[in-house]
This record gives sequence, structure tokens and C-alpha cells, in this order.
Amino acid sequence: MSADATAPAPSSYRLSPEKIQEDLCQGRRLSPDTQDKRWKPAVYSEVQCTGKPVSDSDLCLICTKRQERYAEDESPKANWHGRISDEPFGWAHMLGTTWADEKKPKWMGEITENSDAASETSDAAAGAGSVKANKAAEKAAKDAEKAAAKAAKEAEKEAAKAAKDAEKAAAKAAKEAEKEAAKAAKEAEKAAAAVPVAAPAAAEATVSRIAALEAENAALKETVAAFRAVLRAIA
Repeated sequence: MSADATAPAPSSYRLSPEKIQEDLCQGRRLSPDTQDKRWKPAVYSEVQCTGKPVSDSDLCLICTKRQERYAEDESPKANWHGRISDEPFGWAHMLGTTWADEKKPKWMGEITENSDAASETSDAAAGAGSVKANKAAEKAAKDAEKAAAKAAKEAEKEAAKAAKDAEKAAAKAAKEAEKEAAKAAKEAEKAAAAVPVAAPAAAEATVSRIAALEAENAALKETVAAFRAVLRAIA
């Protein structure tokens, strides 16, 4: 392209559909590396995010979070620029948008052999233009995964500890109830030996107490068994 050539068309700053990679994040990125400063104010070429999509989505973790922030507040501060297959937002600093209609960027630069390749199409910038941003996004995604795995492991440890503590408490209570039942049985035996025929009401009350203690002991044993089942499930 010669030095007196006209300014690139808006389509030159768009990623051609055949260049969109379906196996990568479908988010659009506008980074300083894709800025064409031969315009005043500068305009951007779009590039595709190279992050890996999360499960059941066509966006990576970083773009997903940015989209969520944008849904809450449709502001450029969310750093969400939409999907690469959709039209750019009106406020995007790209040719053909509402921003360009209002700001009317002026073509300032003299086109050289080196600058021509960068401005004619965003396809060339797609490979390297967003390297820094993509590396940062991948690092953030990995850090988030590590943090989530660590949190899950800590929660599992806490659950196991709580289950063991509960099992110990239940076992201790069951043992105490068993002792109480044995003690009550001995007292009943002594009372029966001392007064074989007398105080039938007292004897009946003692028998009822023993039965209640045995029932309580059985319930506590069932609780211990349940906690043991929880521990086996966690393990």
C-alpha cells in the first residue's frame, strides 16, 4: 500500500469469521497491543480471547466474570467487550461504532510498509496482540482453580474432624448411659434381695428406669453408627 493510500476500512479492524476458533473462548479482546495510533483518537482491532472455555460455556473463566460484572453494570469498566461473533458495543473504540460516529477519529499517519500490515487487518494481530492479556487470564484462571481446590480440601478436613468429634461425644454419652443402666440394675437387685416381696411400686419404677436407660443407650449407639457411616463416606 502506498504512502498516500486511504485509511483502512472498519472491516479491517474486525476478525474475519473464518479466523474465529470454535474451541477457544468466544470473548472479544481490545488490548493496547492492537491499538492503531495513526488515528486520532486511536482505534482498536478486535482479537479473540485464547483462553479455554469453562464447562457448559463458550467463555473462559475471566470472560465469564467480566460478562457477569457487565450484566450488573453495563459500563466499560467491566472490561467486557462482548463475543467475537457479535457486533462491538457502541462505546467500543472501534470504527463503525457509535463512539466513532461521535468522536470522528481522524486519519493522521503516513502508512509505511510495517504499519500497513498492522492496520489492514486484525488477523495478524490476533496471534500476538493479546498474548499478555491471555497469559494474565490463564494465570488468573489457574490461581482461581487452585484456590477452589484448596478451599474444598479444607472444608473436607473440617467436616471429617467435626464428624469424629461428634462420634467421640456420642460414644462417651452411650458409655455413660450404659454405666447408669448397670448401676440401676444392681440397685434393683439389692432392693429385691433385701425386700423380696415389699415395695412393688418402687421395684416397678426401677424397672421402668432401667428400660428407659437401655433405650437411650440404644439410640446413642445408632447415632455413633451414623457418624461412622459419615466418616466412611468422607474417606
